[in-house]
Amino acid sequence: MGQASLLKCIALDGISVDVRGAAADSIDHPAFLTSIALNTSDIELGRNVIARIPFDLLLRRISRSAREDAVRLFTAKSLNDNKLLKDICRGAADVSLRWQVACQLNDPELLDEIAHQNPMAGRFATIQRQAYAALLAYLDLSARQDDTNALLSFFWAQPYLPFVLEAFLRLPDESIRKALLQHLARQNYACISHEIIRQMLIKIRTAGWRLSLVSQVLACIHCNDTGEMKILKVTCAGDDNHQVAFHLPPSAAIGALDLKG
Repeated sequence: MGQASLLKCIALDGISVDVRGAAADSIDHPAFLTSIALNTSDIELGRNVIARIPFDLLLRRISRSAREDAVRLFTAKSLNDNKLLKDICRGAADVSLRWQVACQLNDPELLDEIAHQNPMAGRFATIQRQAYAALLAYLDLSARQDDTNALLSFFWAQPYLPFVLEAFLRLPDESIRKALLQHLARQNYACISHEIIRQMLIKIRTAGWRLSLVSQVLACIHCNDTGEMKILKVTCAGDDNHQVAFHLPPSAAIGALDLKG
């Protein structure tokens, strides 16, 4: 044990990659290998050590507590545990690692989290754009496969309105029911493009809802009811007389008034 302990110290603090690797290669006790994986900052060494640990219990400990995110993620992959991999991915500081896992799992939640992180520069901004495109591709694939459940799950779980609308526009007409419209009607459309709003209204009408559009003036909640704001009120009526009212920015009237009926 004394020699193994010395080799572990060399594996962690050796002056070169070769020295650290040779020391680790000379250890076969799982406990010492685990200690190296937990504490090393040498990612390649950590991966090599993990491949020699035979016990899942030790690997799960490493996946929870290793110093380096890349080592934790590699351990989760070796366990073939996608839930664990996703949990670790969320806590990883390196967005490029998260991007790799999100692509591997094709997970819409992870893709969304990457796409809507605080703005970043350089290659991370590129990753954000790629995540945004990958998320749209996921929705397109769900639509092509007629996977309505996937689209609905995304619709209800997604907090970012532009993506909520992207999922909505891909739903089959028979899924456009009162509960979905009520959810959409509660959203703030101030920053949504005229064209997307128009596509949403077309989708609603195509699904069998009658639209009634009128301009309306409401008390402005942002000035203690001392002023007014103009809105476009869109009432959607179904054959069963269910009605849902949208209060949209007045600018949304552009290109939308021809949708009456």
